Amino acid sequence: MNVYLIRHGESTNNAGLSHQDDPPLTDRGRIQAQLVAKALEALDIEMFYCSPMLRALETVRPILRALRVPLEVRPELCEHGGLGDREHNGVRRPIPGPSRSEVLKLVPGATLSEEITESGWWRFVPADEEELLRFTRRQVEFLWELWQSRHQPSAQTIGAVIHGRSGSILLSAFFGLETDRGYARFGHHNTGITRVEWTPDRRRLVFLNRIEHLPPELIT
Repeated sequence: MNVYLIRHGESTNNAGLSHQDDPPLTDRGRIQAQLVAKALEALDIEMFYCSPMLRALETVRPILRALRVPLEVRPELCEHGGLGDREHNGVRRPIPGPSRSEVLKLVPGATLSEEITESGWWRFVPADEEELLRFTRRQVEFLWELWQSRHQPSAQTIGAVIHGRSGSILLSAFFGLETDRGYARFGHHNTGITRVEWTPDRRRLVFLNRIEHLPPELIT
């Protein structure tokens, strides 16, 4: 199985323009997404996966138009810490995130995890060691699901739109490394592309964070 991991385009939070729970892409981020979609056209990607966060969904849209492949939206690919939490009547509760219908409005025809409901999808309280370990376990389980029951028998090539911190955690889990608490072991620029190979005999990092599709002024 070949896996291409693509970090989302620049968000308004990345650019320092806002501090939102679920920020959209900037104009530059949308251009980055269009350019990475063009770069992926030459690859034989058969299936895409995506985080349910807005910046990831906005990044995958031009990719789907270019590649015309199925999409599955999975909370396991969200950024570590999710959408954060807010205090209400003295109690801090997780922000639920966009509803099932809101996600489908952005990516019509996509398959959505059952965890994405009309009440949202984010359930975990972030920012402690127990949550980090739980988050890592969910990513490991997601990887094994892909390998054991979905793509391994046919040696498919798949793609996924990921986030910066969780992308580093995901790659650490893929290679059986200790959880990346600094989030910098496998760094990615916005729309940086990483390729890994997964066979019965080995797991190999083919390349990390390629950004040749971006001109210098669009590297963020």
